[in-house]
Amino acid sequence: MLRGQVGWMWFGPWLAETMSLAHNSADHGCSNLRNFLDFHVDYQFANNIRASNWFTNNCKMHPRHKMNSNSIHNGSQFRAWDYGAFPYAVLSQMATSQVFGMLHDLPDEQNGEVWREEDVAFFSKWIEWQKAHVDYYLRETELFGEPRPTGVDGYAYGNGQDSILFLCNPTYRTHWVETPIDSRIHLPRGSAYTVRELYPEERYRVGPNDGVFDYGSSFVAAVPPQTVMVFEVKPDDPDQALLLGVQGRLETTDAGFAIAAAAGPAGSSRLAAVRPPAKRKGPERILLDGQPLPAARSGKLLLGGVRFEGDRIEPEVSDWKAAREGDRLKIEARFNVPQSAKEILQSQALPIAAKYDTEEYRNRAAWLGWGRFIIYIAAVPPDMKSAALIGDQIKAAEEYFAPKARLNGEPIEVRSNYLGDGRARWAGMFIDATDRIAYGKSNALELDLGATSEARFFGLYLPNLTPQTSRKAAALPAPPRLPVAEIPDAADPYIATPVVAERGGRLELYLRLSLTAQGESWMQASEIAVHEGEMSDPLILGADARWGAGDAPQAGAVALNDKPKQILLRVEGTAQTRIQLGDGEGACSIALGDIVAEWKARGDRFDPFATVAPWPEKSAIARIELAAPSGRKLTVMEDL
Repeated sequence: MLRGQVGWMWFGPWLAETMSLAHNSADHGCSNLRNFLDFHVDYQFANNIRASNWFTNNCKMHPRHKMNSNSIHNGSQFRAWDYGAFPYAVLSQMATSQVFGMLHDLPDEQNGEVWREEDVAFFSKWIEWQKAHVDYYLRETELFGEPRPTGVDGYAYGNGQDSILFLCNPTYRTHWVETPIDSRIHLPRGSAYTVRELYPEERYRVGPNDGVFDYGSSFVAAVPPQTVMVFEVKPDDPDQALLLGVQGRLETTDAGFAIAAAAGPAGSSRLAAVRPPAKRKGPERILLDGQPLPAARSGKLLLGGVRFEGDRIEPEVSDWKAAREGDRLKIEARFNVPQSAKEILQSQALPIAAKYDTEEYRNRAAWLGWGRFIIYIAAVPPDMKSAALIGDQIKAAEEYFAPKARLNGEPIEVRSNYLGDGRARWAGMFIDATDRIAYGKSNALELDLGATSEARFFGLYLPNLTPQTSRKAAALPAPPRLPVAEIPDAADPYIATPVVAERGGRLELYLRLSLTAQGESWMQASEIAVHEGEMSDPLILGADARWGAGDAPQAGAVALNDKPKQILLRVEGTAQTRIQLGDGEGACSIALGDIVAEWKARGDRFDPFATVAPWPEKSAIARIELAAPSGRKLTVMEDL
């Protein structure tokens, strides 16, 4: 076996062609590559591996079916096991490489740590799964862009008949994404397809066309934070009965359909749909664990609903609002912590290697001690490059950036989170609220993050609260129809080839305007106008109503600052037609003809960038790109 390693791989595919395996061409220790602001050291390592593999594949042109890498942080640098990170690390590696490689670390059993039976079983299951799908990696597609701390990166592989799909969300917020069901993910034309989730749940997802997905349609999904999701996409067999929306077994009987072993997230309410076989003629009755489940016919589906027993555990803190007091950013958040969360954390209080089982280390590394109640604050100090926050740069940042917090009205310490030892990397901040959290109640958190801006605040997260699976389900009233919704801000899988339609002296353009501003200002959709032409209703993306809610001059106002806000619109007119943002001398105004001329002058019809235009009134800049028409992004809302 010949294995290309690190520097050798800079010679590109000419060397890789002669190698059995090609190691990625960038190192991926916790202090290398970009800073994902990870709570877990092994998440940072896993994200770095995906970023390194992406670079090796795209910039050095090494094929994924020869790419080799490794998982888990290097135990020779920091010999402590990162409980809770193992599934993410394993699936992250499988998402970007056919060859799993090696584990850089194992639990330090000689010093008290344990390798949980659940993790051993998980590893064995997924290693066998990947071995059964090695031929898929010969056909590869990347979705949503490179791995980054602000969005989802995705990977599709196919064998010419069906596909496997990985969706990786390293952020602290749920993101919607759109995956095409067509040849771009290696599916043949001429069939409808089913999408089956393999992880973190095991269930068929509900398609908008009678439960399945037509060729040429899209699978629009919400990807939870800090999660790698895995799916398989296969041709539909209309003669097969399908249970959609929930995990479980479906049996066709003379009396109808029997659902057994239903499972889902504790505390959730879910759509439970049955797609009968095409040629079946018989009762349409559904039994759930032997009891009748109310059902309503909708097209080819029988729709029901179930509620899973237990408390809903939500690691993502979504109830927060941000406001400014002078130049300081204040965050107010509320989150419910069920009493059962205490039992979950107690079950996760697993041994730590003796060297690191100290107060000093626990105060430096939030990920040490899986049984602690940690509030993680994903934010970057102002005027600091997050990738440079290692070594002496950490000390410099901490000297002038000292966030403050109050939990349920009382002050509580905010600490820096470090990944590794020695050349530790700074990765966000945390609060150890183990002895202060109120279980069974709503908790209030107040943060003072100094001069941090919207583009540097990535969210709040409760990383050690592990969502639970319930196997006790109760029937709900049947939904009257399939709950289909449009998700216009779902991430596009690719950068579309720009379209410029010119007919008889008239232009039709699809435009994306990305707005950033110095300081803080506000805009309304009513400030977007077209003169001597026509435009569709503008769609504003990237706006978060929680940001500056108390400061907004009126309802619906969008904050303009260093975080880009995007305006999508279709404009029709002549070369003299002008797009205008705002009024008067401080407005932003540009003609369609100038946009097209600038784009053509660049000479790359695949590059959407055309030009930039200032908006003096708002101290803002509009980056103008040409886009393409897109279909409606439809999904079935499976959570009732």
